[in-house]
Amino acid sequence: MFNYADKVAVEHTLVADSPVMWRDLWTGEALHPRPIASLTVKLEAGLSSRAIIMSAVS
Repeated sequence: MFNYADKVAVEHTLVADSPVMWRDLWTGEALHPRPIASLTVKLEAGLSSRAIIMSAVS
């Protein structure tokens, strides 16, 4: 997800068919402590980006 230099802060809601673990692509950090089906991500005003992946729960 990208936000450009002249844009205000925005939120995006990511949705999966079933509960998954949401993680930051670059750090591997879990973005929620347990599997969930949707995640709201905020991008700050100005130049901002996030790379998020989801992994299935076994």
